[in-house]
Amino acid sequence: DLINQLKNPSTPLSKDDGERYAEALIDMLQDPQSYVQNLAMECLGQLVNRISPNTSQAAIISICSQIQDTGKDAGNNALSVALRVVVSKISENEEQKSMLAHMATPVVNTLEKSEGLSTDVMVDIFGALFEILSSSGTYLAADSEAVANVQSLLLRYISHKSIPVRRRAIEALGKFVVNTPGKRSEQALDTIFKRYQTSDSEEDSGVLLRVLVTIIRQSSQRVESLVPVIVDTELKIVDESERERRVVSLVAFETIIRHCLKYAQERRDEIYDAAVRALKYDPNYNYDTEDEEGDDVMDTGSEDGLDEFGDDFDEDIYEDDEDDSWDIRLNGVKLLSAFIKSGLYTPDEMVGRIGVELISCFKEREDIVRAEILLAYATILDQLKTILGSSSAVDMEVEYQAPAILSSQVPRTVSSLISVIKNYTKSTETKQLSFAIFSRLMSIDSSILDDLLPSITPLVIATLAAEDTAGALKSASTSLVKTNLKLDALDFLLVFVGRQGLPDAAADFLVAIKDGIVKSVSSKTFQAPMTSVYVANDL
Repeated sequence: DLINQLKNPSTPLSKDDGERYAEALIDMLQDPQSYVQNLAMECLGQLVNRISPNTSQAAIISICSQIQDTGKDAGNNALSVALRVVVSKISENEEQKSMLAHMATPVVNTLEKSEGLSTDVMVDIFGALFEILSSSGTYLAADSEAVANVQSLLLRYISHKSIPVRRRAIEALGKFVVNTPGKRSEQALDTIFKRYQTSDSEEDSGVLLRVLVTIIRQSSQRVESLVPVIVDTELKIVDESERERRVVSLVAFETIIRHCLKYAQERRDEIYDAAVRALKYDPNYNYDTEDEEGDDVMDTGSEDGLDEFGDDFDEDIYEDDEDDSWDIRLNGVKLLSAFIKSGLYTPDEMVGRIGVELISCFKEREDIVRAEILLAYATILDQLKTILGSSSAVDMEVEYQAPAILSSQVPRTVSSLISVIKNYTKSTETKQLSFAIFSRLMSIDSSILDDLLPSITPLVIATLAAEDTAGALKSASTSLVKTNLKLDALDFLLVFVGRQGLPDAAADFLVAIKDGIVKSVSSKTFQAPMTSVYVANDL
Protein backbone atom coordinates (compact mmCIF):
# COMPACT_ATOMS: atom_id res chain seq x y z
CA ASP A 1 0.00 0.00 0.00
CA LEU A 2 2.79 2.40 0.89
CA ILE A 3 4.63 1.75 -2.38
CA ASN A 4 1.51 2.61 -4.38
CA GLN A 5 0.97 5.73 -2.29
CA LEU A 6 4.58 6.94 -2.75
CA LYS A 7 4.46 6.31 -6.50
CA ASN A 8 1.48 8.65 -6.83
CA PRO A 9 2.86 12.22 -6.95
CA SER A 10 -0.58 13.68 -6.19
CA THR A 11 -0.69 11.98 -2.78
CA PRO A 12 0.35 14.55 -0.13
CA LEU A 13 3.24 13.69 2.18
CA SER A 14 3.96 15.95 5.14
CA LYS A 15 7.44 16.50 6.55
CA ASP A 16 6.54 14.63 9.75
CA ASP A 17 5.07 11.69 7.84
CA GLY A 18 8.18 11.50 5.65
CA GLU A 19 10.41 11.34 8.72
CA ARG A 20 8.25 8.67 10.38
CA TYR A 21 8.12 6.56 7.22
CA ALA A 22 11.92 6.76 6.79
CA GLU A 23 12.54 5.71 10.38
CA ALA A 24 10.07 2.82 10.24
CA LEU A 25 11.33 1.54 6.88
CA ILE A 26 14.96 1.57 8.02
CA ASP A 27 13.96 -0.52 11.05
CA MET A 28 12.19 -2.97 8.72
CA LEU A 29 15.42 -3.53 6.80
CA GLN A 30 16.31 -5.90 9.65
CA ASP A 31 13.01 -7.78 9.55
CA PRO A 32 13.56 -11.58 9.64
CA GLN A 33 11.60 -11.98 6.40
CA SER A 34 13.62 -11.13 3.28
CA TYR A 35 10.42 -10.29 1.39
CA VAL A 36 9.65 -7.56 3.91
CA GLN A 37 13.24 -6.29 3.64
CA ASN A 38 12.94 -6.04 -0.14
CA LEU A 39 9.65 -4.17 0.06
CA ALA A 40 11.14 -1.79 2.62
CA MET A 41 14.07 -1.10 0.27
CA GLU A 42 11.68 -0.40 -2.60
CA CYS A 43 9.69 1.98 -0.40
CA LEU A 44 12.86 3.82 0.62
CA GLY A 45 13.84 4.18 -3.04
CA GLN A 46 10.51 5.89 -3.70
CA LEU A 47 10.50 7.87 -0.46
CA VAL A 48 13.81 9.71 -0.96
CA ASN A 49 12.31 11.48 -3.96
CA ARG A 50 9.52 12.87 -1.77
CA ILE A 51 11.32 13.96 1.40
CA SER A 52 13.53 16.91 2.30
CA PRO A 53 17.33 16.80 2.02
CA ASN A 54 17.62 16.86 5.81
CA THR A 55 15.38 13.80 6.12
CA SER A 56 17.36 11.99 3.39
CA GLN A 57 20.58 12.86 5.19
CA ALA A 58 19.22 11.53 8.47
CA ALA A 59 18.16 8.30 6.72
CA ILE A 60 21.66 7.69 5.33
CA ILE A 61 23.29 8.40 8.70
CA SER A 62 20.84 6.04 10.39
CA ILE A 63 21.57 3.21 7.92
CA CYS A 64 25.33 3.71 8.34
CA SER A 65 24.99 3.64 12.14
CA GLN A 66 22.99 0.41 12.05
CA ILE A 67 25.60 -1.23 9.79
CA GLN A 68 28.27 -0.24 12.33
CA ASP A 69 26.17 -1.58 15.21
CA THR A 70 25.56 -4.95 13.54
CA GLY A 71 29.17 -5.26 12.30
CA LYS A 72 29.90 -8.67 10.81
CA ASP A 73 26.18 -9.54 11.00
CA ALA A 74 25.32 -6.73 8.59
CA GLY A 75 25.48 -9.21 5.73
CA ASN A 76 22.41 -10.97 7.11
CA ASN A 77 20.07 -8.09 6.27
CA ALA A 78 19.41 -5.51 3.62
CA LEU A 79 21.09 -2.50 5.24
CA SER A 80 24.07 -2.23 2.92
CA VAL A 81 21.96 -2.77 -0.19
CA ALA A 82 19.53 -0.11 1.01
CA LEU A 83 22.42 2.31 1.53
CA ARG A 84 23.52 1.86 -2.07
CA VAL A 85 19.95 2.16 -3.39
CA VAL A 86 19.15 5.31 -1.38
CA VAL A 87 22.41 7.04 -2.35
CA SER A 88 21.87 6.12 -6.00
CA LYS A 89 18.33 7.56 -5.96
CA ILE A 90 19.44 10.77 -4.27
CA SER A 91 22.29 11.21 -6.78
CA GLU A 92 19.67 11.57 -9.52
CA ASN A 93 18.24 14.67 -7.80
CA GLU A 94 20.21 17.78 -8.71
CA GLU A 95 18.92 19.68 -5.68
CA GLN A 96 20.28 17.11 -3.22
CA LYS A 97 23.80 16.68 -4.63
CA SER A 98 25.27 19.22 -2.25
CA MET A 99 23.77 17.35 0.69
CA LEU A 100 24.98 14.04 -0.71
CA ALA A 101 28.58 15.25 -0.65
CA HIS A 102 28.35 15.54 3.15
CA MET A 103 27.42 11.84 3.29
CA ALA A 104 30.91 10.75 2.25
CA THR A 105 32.04 11.02 5.88
CA PRO A 106 29.46 8.63 7.44
CA VAL A 107 29.99 6.20 4.56
CA VAL A 108 33.77 6.27 5.07
CA ASN A 109 33.31 5.91 8.84
CA THR A 110 31.13 2.85 8.26
CA LEU A 111 34.02 1.14 6.49
CA GLU A 112 36.60 2.38 8.98
CA LYS A 113 34.79 1.59 12.23
CA SER A 114 32.88 -1.60 11.41
CA GLU A 115 34.65 -4.86 12.20
CA GLY A 116 34.38 -8.06 10.22
CA LEU A 117 32.16 -6.76 7.40
CA SER A 118 31.49 -9.34 4.71
CA THR A 119 32.69 -8.83 1.15
CA ASP A 120 29.13 -8.25 -0.12
CA VAL A 121 28.50 -5.52 2.44
CA MET A 122 31.79 -3.74 1.67
CA VAL A 123 31.05 -3.91 -2.05
CA ASP A 124 27.67 -2.24 -1.43
CA ILE A 125 29.25 0.49 0.71
CA PHE A 126 31.89 1.18 -1.93
CA GLY A 127 29.08 1.29 -4.47
CA ALA A 128 27.46 4.06 -2.40
CA LEU A 129 30.78 5.93 -2.15
CA PHE A 130 31.25 5.57 -5.91
CA GLU A 131 27.86 7.21 -6.50
CA ILE A 132 28.74 10.07 -4.13
CA LEU A 133 32.04 10.71 -5.91
CA SER A 134 30.40 10.44 -9.34
CA SER A 135 27.61 12.92 -8.73
CA SER A 136 28.90 15.13 -5.90
CA GLY A 137 32.68 15.11 -6.21
CA THR A 138 32.76 18.85 -6.96
CA TYR A 139 30.81 19.65 -3.79
CA LEU A 140 32.93 17.26 -1.75
CA ALA A 141 36.07 19.26 -2.62
CA ALA A 142 34.91 22.04 -0.29
CA ASP A 143 35.29 19.76 2.76
CA SER A 144 39.04 19.24 3.10
CA GLU A 145 38.74 16.83 6.02
CA ALA A 146 36.25 14.61 4.21
CA VAL A 147 38.42 14.65 1.08
CA ALA A 148 41.47 13.63 3.12
CA ASN A 149 39.54 10.76 4.73
CA VAL A 150 38.23 9.50 1.38
CA GLN A 151 41.70 9.66 -0.15
CA SER A 152 43.28 7.78 2.77
CA LEU A 153 40.59 5.07 2.72
CA LEU A 154 40.74 4.44 -1.01
CA LEU A 155 44.54 4.30 -1.16
CA ARG A 156 44.44 1.57 1.50
CA TYR A 157 41.61 -0.47 0.04
CA ILE A 158 42.98 -0.71 -3.52
CA SER A 159 45.25 -3.44 -2.15
CA HIS A 160 42.52 -5.28 -0.23
CA LYS A 161 42.75 -9.08 -0.26
CA SER A 162 39.23 -9.44 -1.65
CA ILE A 163 39.13 -9.00 -5.44
CA PRO A 164 35.54 -7.60 -5.58
CA VAL A 165 36.34 -5.07 -2.82
CA ARG A 166 39.62 -4.14 -4.49
CA ARG A 167 37.87 -3.64 -7.82
CA ARG A 168 35.24 -1.34 -6.31
CA ALA A 169 37.91 0.64 -4.46
CA ILE A 170 39.85 1.09 -7.70
CA GLU A 171 36.72 2.34 -9.49
CA ALA A 172 35.97 4.74 -6.64
CA LEU A 173 39.56 6.04 -6.57
CA GLY A 174 39.35 6.71 -10.30
CA LYS A 175 36.18 8.75 -9.73
CA PHE A 176 37.85 10.56 -6.83
CA VAL A 177 40.80 11.67 -8.99
CA VAL A 178 38.59 12.68 -11.92
CA ASN A 179 35.65 14.32 -10.14
CA THR A 180 37.10 15.87 -6.99
CA PRO A 181 39.12 18.97 -7.87
CA GLY A 182 41.89 20.21 -5.63
CA LYS A 183 45.30 19.28 -4.35
CA ARG A 184 44.12 16.07 -2.69
CA SER A 185 43.09 14.45 -5.97
CA GLU A 186 46.31 15.68 -7.58
CA GLN A 187 48.22 14.30 -4.63
CA ALA A 188 46.40 10.97 -4.96
CA LEU A 189 47.26 10.73 -8.65
CA ASP A 190 50.88 11.64 -7.94
CA THR A 191 51.08 9.02 -5.17
CA ILE A 192 49.54 6.34 -7.40
CA PHE A 193 51.94 7.03 -10.25
CA LYS A 194 55.05 7.17 -8.06
CA ARG A 195 54.12 3.92 -6.35
CA TYR A 196 53.48 2.37 -9.75
CA GLN A 197 56.94 3.39 -10.99
CA THR A 198 58.85 2.29 -7.92
CA SER A 199 56.96 -0.86 -6.86
CA ASP A 200 58.97 -4.10 -6.84
CA SER A 201 55.83 -6.19 -6.52
CA GLU A 202 53.97 -7.35 -9.62
CA GLU A 203 50.75 -7.51 -7.64
CA ASP A 204 51.07 -3.95 -6.31
CA SER A 205 52.12 -2.43 -9.63
CA GLY A 206 49.25 -4.25 -11.31
CA VAL A 207 46.71 -2.81 -8.86
CA LEU A 208 48.13 0.69 -9.32
CA LEU A 209 48.09 0.31 -13.10
CA ARG A 210 44.41 -0.68 -12.91
CA VAL A 211 43.73 2.60 -11.11
CA LEU A 212 45.55 4.53 -13.83
CA VAL A 213 43.62 2.65 -16.51
CA THR A 214 40.36 3.55 -14.76
CA ILE A 215 41.37 7.22 -14.77
CA ILE A 216 42.35 7.09 -18.46
CA ARG A 217 38.91 5.70 -19.34
CA GLN A 218 37.11 8.42 -17.40
CA SER A 219 39.29 11.42 -18.18
CA SER A 220 42.28 10.71 -20.39
CA GLN A 221 43.46 14.32 -20.35
CA ARG A 222 44.21 14.05 -16.62
CA VAL A 223 47.00 11.53 -17.27
CA GLU A 224 48.11 12.35 -20.81
CA SER A 225 51.63 13.24 -19.71
CA LEU A 226 51.98 9.90 -17.91
CA VAL A 227 50.90 7.67 -20.80
CA PRO A 228 54.30 7.51 -22.60
CA VAL A 229 55.94 6.35 -19.37
CA ILE A 230 53.24 3.71 -18.87
CA VAL A 231 53.68 2.42 -22.43
CA ASP A 232 57.46 2.24 -22.05
CA THR A 233 57.25 0.50 -18.66
CA GLU A 234 54.70 -2.09 -19.75
CA LEU A 235 56.47 -2.97 -23.00
CA LYS A 236 59.53 -3.92 -20.98
CA ILE A 237 57.70 -6.40 -18.76
CA VAL A 238 54.54 -7.54 -20.56
CA ASP A 239 55.87 -10.86 -21.91
CA GLU A 240 57.73 -11.86 -18.74
CA SER A 241 54.97 -11.03 -16.25
CA GLU A 242 52.81 -13.58 -14.48
CA ARG A 243 49.29 -14.14 -15.83
CA GLU A 244 47.34 -11.54 -13.85
CA ARG A 245 50.00 -8.86 -14.27
CA ARG A 246 50.29 -9.56 -18.00
CA VAL A 247 46.53 -9.22 -18.40
CA VAL A 248 46.65 -5.79 -16.74
CA SER A 249 49.40 -4.72 -19.18
CA LEU A 250 47.29 -5.80 -22.16
CA VAL A 251 44.22 -4.03 -20.76
CA ALA A 252 46.33 -0.88 -20.33
CA PHE A 253 47.51 -1.03 -23.96
CA GLU A 254 43.93 -1.53 -25.17
CA THR A 255 42.72 1.43 -23.09
CA ILE A 256 45.51 3.68 -24.35
CA ILE A 257 44.77 2.82 -27.99
CA ARG A 258 41.06 3.51 -27.48
CA HIS A 259 41.45 6.71 -25.43
CA CYS A 260 44.97 8.13 -26.02
CA LEU A 261 45.71 7.04 -29.56
CA LYS A 262 48.38 9.62 -30.34
CA TYR A 263 50.60 8.26 -27.58
CA ALA A 264 50.47 4.74 -29.03
CA GLN A 265 51.48 5.65 -32.60
CA GLU A 266 55.24 5.65 -32.10
CA ARG A 267 55.17 2.26 -30.33
CA ARG A 268 52.46 0.82 -32.56
CA ASP A 269 54.36 -2.22 -33.83
CA GLU A 270 55.81 -3.11 -30.43
CA ILE A 271 52.35 -3.08 -28.85
CA TYR A 272 50.97 -5.06 -31.80
CA ASP A 273 53.67 -7.72 -31.43
CA ALA A 274 52.84 -8.03 -27.72
CA ALA A 275 49.18 -8.56 -28.65
CA VAL A 276 50.04 -11.32 -31.15
CA ARG A 277 52.30 -13.10 -28.66
CA ALA A 278 49.50 -12.97 -26.11
CA LEU A 279 46.99 -14.27 -28.65
CA LYS A 280 49.19 -17.34 -29.28
CA TYR A 281 50.13 -17.93 -25.65
CA ASP A 282 48.97 -21.45 -24.75
CA PRO A 283 51.78 -23.20 -22.85
CA ASN A 284 49.68 -26.14 -21.68
CA TYR A 285 48.47 -27.29 -25.07
CA ASN A 286 50.08 -28.24 -28.36
CA TYR A 287 47.77 -27.82 -31.31
CA ASP A 288 47.99 -30.71 -33.76
CA THR A 289 50.39 -29.74 -36.55
CA GLU A 290 48.46 -31.97 -38.92
CA ASP A 291 45.38 -29.82 -38.33
CA GLU A 292 47.40 -26.73 -39.11
CA GLU A 293 48.66 -28.18 -42.36
CA GLY A 294 45.15 -29.31 -43.16
CA ASP A 295 43.84 -25.76 -43.04
CA ASP A 296 44.89 -25.32 -46.62
CA VAL A 297 43.25 -28.52 -47.83
CA MET A 298 39.67 -27.93 -48.91
CA ASP A 299 37.03 -30.42 -47.78
CA THR A 300 34.66 -30.87 -50.70
CA GLY A 301 31.96 -32.13 -48.37
CA SER A 302 28.95 -34.30 -49.10
CA GLU A 303 25.71 -35.36 -47.51
CA ASP A 304 27.59 -38.30 -46.00
CA GLY A 305 29.58 -35.80 -43.96
CA LEU A 306 26.61 -34.12 -42.31
CA ASP A 307 27.23 -35.94 -39.02
CA GLU A 308 30.44 -33.99 -38.65
CA PHE A 309 28.37 -30.87 -38.00
CA GLY A 310 25.83 -32.43 -35.68
CA ASP A 311 27.45 -34.97 -33.36
CA ASP A 312 29.63 -34.44 -30.31
CA PHE A 313 33.11 -34.48 -31.76
CA ASP A 314 34.89 -33.19 -28.65
CA GLU A 315 36.16 -36.48 -27.19
CA ASP A 316 39.84 -35.86 -27.90
CA ILE A 317 39.90 -32.15 -27.11
CA TYR A 318 42.23 -31.28 -24.26
CA GLU A 319 40.59 -29.67 -21.25
CA ASP A 320 42.29 -28.31 -18.14
CA ASP A 321 40.10 -26.65 -15.53
CA GLU A 322 43.16 -25.18 -13.82
CA ASP A 323 44.55 -23.61 -16.99
CA ASP A 324 44.00 -19.86 -16.93
CA SER A 325 46.18 -18.89 -19.91
CA TRP A 326 42.95 -18.25 -21.85
CA ASP A 327 42.67 -14.91 -20.05
CA ILE A 328 45.91 -13.73 -21.66
CA ARG A 329 44.75 -14.85 -25.10
CA LEU A 330 41.36 -13.16 -24.59
CA ASN A 331 42.96 -9.83 -23.76
CA GLY A 332 45.40 -10.27 -26.63
CA VAL A 333 42.56 -10.47 -29.14
CA LYS A 334 40.76 -7.56 -27.49
CA LEU A 335 43.91 -5.50 -27.97
CA LEU A 336 43.98 -6.51 -31.65
CA SER A 337 40.33 -5.46 -31.92
CA ALA A 338 41.31 -2.03 -30.61
CA PHE A 339 43.99 -1.84 -33.31
CA ILE A 340 41.45 -2.78 -36.00
CA LYS A 341 39.19 0.12 -35.04
CA SER A 342 42.00 2.61 -34.38
CA GLY A 343 43.03 3.49 -37.94
CA LEU A 344 46.68 2.88 -37.04
CA TYR A 345 46.89 0.24 -39.78
CA THR A 346 45.94 0.55 -43.44
CA PRO A 347 43.31 -1.77 -44.95
CA ASP A 348 46.14 -3.77 -46.57
CA GLU A 349 47.77 -4.27 -43.17
CA MET A 350 44.47 -5.06 -41.45
CA VAL A 351 43.66 -7.84 -43.91
CA GLY A 352 47.16 -9.08 -44.71
CA ARG A 353 48.72 -8.76 -41.28
CA ILE A 354 46.12 -8.79 -38.52
CA GLY A 355 43.72 -10.97 -40.50
CA VAL A 356 46.34 -13.66 -41.10
CA GLU A 357 47.16 -13.86 -37.39
CA LEU A 358 43.48 -14.17 -36.48
CA ILE A 359 42.83 -16.92 -39.04
CA SER A 360 45.73 -18.93 -37.65
CA CYS A 361 44.00 -18.86 -34.25
CA PHE A 362 40.47 -19.82 -35.34
CA LYS A 363 41.23 -23.26 -33.85
CA GLU A 364 41.38 -21.74 -30.32
CA ARG A 365 40.09 -24.30 -27.80
CA GLU A 366 38.30 -21.93 -25.40
CA ASP A 367 34.86 -20.92 -26.67
CA ILE A 368 34.88 -17.39 -25.30
CA VAL A 369 38.33 -16.63 -26.78
CA ARG A 370 37.45 -18.21 -30.13
CA ALA A 371 34.28 -16.10 -30.29
CA GLU A 372 36.30 -12.90 -29.76
CA ILE A 373 38.78 -13.97 -32.47
CA LEU A 374 35.98 -14.56 -34.98
CA LEU A 375 34.34 -11.30 -33.95
CA ALA A 376 37.63 -9.43 -34.52
CA TYR A 377 37.96 -10.94 -38.01
CA ALA A 378 34.36 -9.94 -38.81
CA THR A 379 35.22 -6.42 -37.62
CA ILE A 380 38.07 -6.28 -40.16
CA LEU A 381 35.55 -7.14 -42.89
CA ASP A 382 33.16 -4.45 -41.64
CA GLN A 383 35.95 -1.88 -41.64
CA LEU A 384 37.02 -2.88 -45.15
CA LYS A 385 33.45 -2.68 -46.45
CA THR A 386 33.13 0.83 -45.01
CA ILE A 387 36.32 1.92 -46.76
CA LEU A 388 35.21 0.36 -50.03
CA GLY A 389 31.87 2.07 -49.73
CA SER A 390 33.46 5.48 -49.26
CA SER A 391 35.92 5.19 -52.17
CA SER A 392 35.40 4.53 -55.84
CA ALA A 393 36.42 1.11 -57.06
CA VAL A 394 39.05 2.67 -59.28
CA ASP A 395 40.69 4.58 -56.46
CA MET A 396 40.58 1.47 -54.32
CA GLU A 397 42.51 -0.60 -56.85
CA VAL A 398 45.20 2.04 -57.12
CA GLU A 399 45.58 2.80 -53.45
CA TYR A 400 44.95 -0.51 -51.69
CA GLN A 401 45.47 -4.19 -52.39
CA ALA A 402 43.15 -5.29 -49.58
CA PRO A 403 40.43 -6.80 -51.83
CA ALA A 404 43.01 -8.91 -53.69
CA ILE A 405 44.67 -9.95 -50.42
CA LEU A 406 41.27 -10.91 -49.00
CA SER A 407 40.42 -12.95 -52.08
CA SER A 408 43.64 -14.96 -51.83
CA GLN A 409 43.01 -15.42 -48.10
CA VAL A 410 39.46 -16.73 -48.36
CA PRO A 411 40.22 -20.43 -49.08
CA ARG A 412 42.16 -20.69 -45.83
CA THR A 413 39.53 -18.66 -43.97
CA VAL A 414 36.72 -20.99 -45.03
CA SER A 415 38.65 -24.21 -44.47
CA SER A 416 39.74 -23.03 -41.01
CA LEU A 417 36.15 -22.21 -40.06
CA ILE A 418 34.83 -25.55 -41.33
CA SER A 419 37.62 -27.37 -39.48
CA VAL A 420 36.96 -25.68 -36.14
CA ILE A 421 33.20 -26.28 -36.45
CA LYS A 422 33.87 -30.00 -36.94
CA ASN A 423 36.15 -30.07 -33.90
CA TYR A 424 33.81 -28.11 -31.63
CA THR A 425 30.35 -29.11 -32.82
CA LYS A 426 28.68 -28.06 -29.58
CA SER A 427 29.75 -24.43 -30.02
CA THR A 428 26.66 -22.83 -31.53
CA GLU A 429 28.30 -19.41 -31.34
CA THR A 430 31.20 -20.54 -33.56
CA LYS A 431 28.72 -21.60 -36.25
CA GLN A 432 26.78 -18.35 -35.93
CA LEU A 433 29.90 -16.22 -36.26
CA SER A 434 31.06 -18.30 -39.22
CA PHE A 435 27.84 -17.51 -41.07
CA ALA A 436 28.29 -13.84 -40.12
CA ILE A 437 31.78 -13.92 -41.66
CA PHE A 438 30.48 -15.65 -44.82
CA SER A 439 27.84 -12.93 -45.20
CA ARG A 440 30.39 -10.16 -44.75
CA LEU A 441 32.76 -11.70 -47.27
CA MET A 442 29.98 -11.77 -49.84
CA SER A 443 28.95 -8.19 -49.07
CA ILE A 444 32.48 -7.15 -50.09
CA ASP A 445 32.71 -9.42 -53.16
CA SER A 446 29.58 -11.33 -54.16
CA SER A 447 31.57 -14.03 -56.00
CA ILE A 448 34.26 -14.55 -53.39
CA LEU A 449 32.79 -17.84 -52.07
CA ASP A 450 31.72 -19.36 -55.41
CA ASP A 451 34.62 -21.83 -55.63
CA LEU A 452 34.22 -22.81 -51.98
CA LEU A 453 30.53 -23.67 -51.98
CA PRO A 454 31.15 -27.45 -51.84
CA SER A 455 32.84 -26.96 -48.45
CA ILE A 456 30.05 -24.78 -47.07
CA THR A 457 27.14 -26.88 -48.35
CA PRO A 458 27.17 -29.60 -45.62
CA LEU A 459 27.17 -26.96 -42.88
CA VAL A 460 24.18 -25.13 -44.37
CA ILE A 461 22.25 -28.38 -44.89
CA ALA A 462 22.93 -29.57 -41.33
CA THR A 463 21.92 -26.19 -39.86
CA LEU A 464 18.62 -25.95 -41.76
CA ALA A 465 17.80 -29.60 -41.02
CA ALA A 466 18.46 -29.29 -37.27
CA GLU A 467 15.75 -28.81 -34.66
CA ASP A 468 14.97 -25.25 -33.62
CA THR A 469 17.44 -24.27 -30.89
CA ALA A 470 18.53 -20.89 -29.61
CA GLY A 471 22.21 -19.97 -29.46
CA ALA A 472 24.00 -19.68 -26.10
CA LEU A 473 25.94 -16.47 -26.59
CA LYS A 474 28.72 -15.64 -24.14
CA SER A 475 30.62 -12.72 -25.63
CA ALA A 476 30.36 -9.39 -27.39
CA SER A 477 29.25 -11.21 -30.53
CA THR A 478 25.67 -10.91 -29.30
CA SER A 479 25.57 -7.63 -31.22
CA LEU A 480 26.73 -9.37 -34.39
CA VAL A 481 24.59 -12.50 -34.67
CA LYS A 482 20.93 -13.40 -34.30
CA THR A 483 19.22 -15.13 -31.40
CA ASN A 484 19.18 -18.40 -33.31
CA LEU A 485 21.68 -20.31 -35.48
CA LYS A 486 19.08 -21.05 -38.15
CA LEU A 487 18.42 -17.33 -38.61
CA ASP A 488 22.13 -16.68 -39.16
CA ALA A 489 22.24 -19.38 -41.84
CA LEU A 490 19.13 -17.95 -43.54
CA ASP A 491 20.60 -14.43 -43.40
CA PHE A 492 23.68 -15.74 -45.19
CA LEU A 493 21.48 -17.34 -47.87
CA LEU A 494 19.58 -14.06 -48.22
CA VAL A 495 22.86 -12.32 -49.02
CA PHE A 496 23.88 -15.13 -51.37
CA VAL A 497 20.70 -15.18 -53.49
CA GLY A 498 20.31 -11.40 -53.39
CA ARG A 499 23.27 -10.84 -55.74
CA GLN A 500 22.92 -9.81 -59.36
CA GLY A 501 22.80 -13.12 -61.19
CA LEU A 502 23.87 -16.52 -59.87
CA PRO A 503 26.88 -18.37 -61.33
CA ASP A 504 26.76 -21.92 -62.63
CA ALA A 505 28.81 -22.95 -59.59
CA ALA A 506 25.78 -22.19 -57.41
CA ALA A 507 23.55 -24.80 -59.06
CA ASP A 508 24.63 -27.82 -56.99
CA PHE A 509 24.62 -25.71 -53.82
CA LEU A 510 21.05 -24.50 -54.35
CA VAL A 511 19.76 -27.95 -55.26
CA ALA A 512 21.31 -29.32 -52.07
CA ILE A 513 19.83 -26.71 -49.73
CA LYS A 514 16.38 -26.18 -51.24
CA ASP A 515 14.73 -28.78 -48.98
CA GLY A 516 16.17 -26.99 -45.95
CA ILE A 517 14.70 -23.68 -47.13
CA VAL A 518 11.28 -25.29 -47.57
CA LYS A 519 11.47 -26.88 -44.13
CA SER A 520 12.40 -23.54 -42.54
CA VAL A 521 9.16 -21.97 -43.79
CA SER A 522 7.35 -24.01 -41.14
CA SER A 523 10.00 -23.39 -38.45
CA LYS A 524 8.83 -22.22 -35.02
CA THR A 525 11.90 -20.01 -34.68
CA PHE A 526 11.04 -16.31 -34.58
CA GLN A 527 11.52 -14.69 -38.03
CA ALA A 528 12.78 -17.93 -39.63
CA PRO A 529 9.62 -18.54 -41.74
CA MET A 530 9.60 -14.94 -43.00
CA THR A 531 13.32 -15.01 -43.84
CA SER A 532 12.90 -18.37 -45.60
CA VAL A 533 10.17 -16.90 -47.79
CA TYR A 534 12.43 -13.94 -48.62
CA VAL A 535 15.21 -16.34 -49.63
CA ALA A 536 12.81 -18.38 -51.79
CA ASN A 537 11.38 -15.20 -53.35
CA ASP A 538 14.81 -13.80 -54.27
CA LEU A 539 15.89 -17.19 -55.57
